[in-house]
Amino acid sequence: MKHPLDNKTVDWVGVPHNDYAESFEVLLDILLFTVFAGRSITWMDLQENVVDKTRWTLNRYLNALVGLGYLERCERKLGRNLAYMATEKSKQLFGVKG
Repeated sequence: MKHPLDNKTVDWVGVPHNDYAESFEVLLDILLFTVFAGRSITWMDLQENVVDKTRWTLNRYLNALVGLGYLERCERKLGRNLAYMATEKSKQLFGVKG
């Protein structure tokens, strides 16, 4: 336990767990939408159909899922927006063929 006057030690036990739960639920919703969409998706697809978050926030979630190997970036000819598709790893997770 940290001393009340200790400003150098980080108290990680006090982190609100609902933030983690919300982030997990958003990541799961994005992953489910992408897996079952059967096509490439953009942040705009997510904003319109899944969750009302800013472009910056959605791109952060998408990049996290790419980094974990659940999504991959692909080319989409709709302006300059990046598109993403589910990887085999994420399709296997939800039992989706193809």
